[in-house]
Amino acid sequence: MNTIIRNAKVYDGIGHRPELADVAIENNTIKAIEAPGTLTAAGAACYDANGLALAPGFIDAHSHSDIMCIKNPTCDLKILQGCTTEVVGNCGVSKCVEDMKDIAVGSETRSWNDVAGYAAAVELARPAVNITTLVGHNSVRERVMGYENRPATDDEMRQMADIISTALAQGACGMSSGLWYLPGRYSPTEEIVGLGACLRGTSKPYATHMRSEGDGLLEALEEAIAVAANGSKRLEVSHIKASPKRNWSKIDDVIDRVQRAKADGISVFADRYPYIYSATGLRMVLNEPWVLIHDICDYLKVPEHAAEVIRDLDTTKTVEDDWKRILVLGEKYAGKTVWEISQEMNVTPGTAVVTLLSERLYEAAFGKMSEDNMRRWLSLPWVSAGSDASAYPTDYSMGRYHPRAAGTFPLFFQTARQTCPTEDVIRRMTSMPAQMFNLGKRGVVRPGYIADLVVFDEEGYQARSTFKDPHTPAAGVSLVFVNGQLAFDAREPGKIARHGHFLKL
Repeated sequence: MNTIIRNAKVYDGIGHRPELADVAIENNTIKAIEAPGTLTAAGAACYDANGLALAPGFIDAHSHSDIMCIKNPTCDLKILQGCTTEVVGNCGVSKCVEDMKDIAVGSETRSWNDVAGYAAAVELARPAVNITTLVGHNSVRERVMGYENRPATDDEMRQMADIISTALAQGACGMSSGLWYLPGRYSPTEEIVGLGACLRGTSKPYATHMRSEGDGLLEALEEAIAVAANGSKRLEVSHIKASPKRNWSKIDDVIDRVQRAKADGISVFADRYPYIYSATGLRMVLNEPWVLIHDICDYLKVPEHAAEVIRDLDTTKTVEDDWKRILVLGEKYAGKTVWEISQEMNVTPGTAVVTLLSERLYEAAFGKMSEDNMRRWLSLPWVSAGSDASAYPTDYSMGRYHPRAAGTFPLFFQTARQTCPTEDVIRRMTSMPAQMFNLGKRGVVRPGYIADLVVFDEEGYQARSTFKDPHTPAAGVSLVFVNGQLAFDAREPGKIARHGHFLKL
């Protein structure tokens, strides 16, 4: 036995009440769990948990660290929350199947366009956390069809199916879509249903940022269920929500439809971050037809185009419901609302948006969700934690993002346990996503399982990130083990060891 963690309040990850115990690790697996004080081993590294909670390492069911885990392999903001595995390739965008050229991996460079090549790059980078990837429909469609706004031909469908099937065979953990984004938005339902058939017989899920999370929410959910039904009968609804306010009441209909799908044999899960501000490109504030224009920055540099979009924005959006509830992210504006920026510029809000978008594709946070709904989503037994964020460093050297990148897991934990037993909240942060994404012997504290573990203070485990300081690390995590190796020790806060792997599934 290499390591012994003594006097830990052990949560097994499958929902049982915790028990005080010692946990022994041998190489990368959990060797034994015994009564406190009974495990000994000559030469083993020993850590005294002093009654703190020990749980399976948390699994980020919805991450966008595809490249960040290579650029920033210490994966600071995730490991400091106790995350040990990230599921990347969400919302239809997966760098594993894009034509990636000469990507810096430490002192070397790598190029790839398939899962095998991406896996090799991740292994070379050896991030702090484990990585598994979905194959994204948007990335596949762009590779085959570019940004053409039309249905795919039969030959293009075959090409896309071949890329997806190859990715799954090489170890992708499922297929994702982003039907609110381009070019996925151009795809008719028949295309997604047809490509979802690649998942048949694999037990790998269809994970989707649905076509609508607002006015067309229920129709979009029906589409997602239809894709899953034609595939593996496993569905993961990304960052489940109902917005803006006129759609908040649809939460009951969504829950009812999910229950009926489950009764029909569809395994339905969802992920959610514990914030009422979403984050995406500022361009998504645009109405049709402009939101469908791929090269929107160049388009808005034409004065006639800019004037038309400004006029539309200023007549269809309101100050209180829109401009004061949209925060522009990034160092230049540091969480200021569109309304505040427009006042600084002394222009209309529509003009401010067009000015920003003609510069570059800014990220923004949209505060359109219900706090009560958010808490209710987090209480549901089939909803897991997903940050919808990359594994940024604690500084702002690689960008500035939403506070969910640093705070999703402690805030999910503290919010959900107000209405649910702590052991069930931990189940939904560990074994449940491990089950959904077929992560093998992970997500459970049991002999023979992989020793991805986190030791933390249940009360002190708190999110500290804000829109002003979004990369402030979480508090309360004492120890993190990845594949049986110590990755983080709070006594050495600046030291993160890299023991993660690419998980081929």
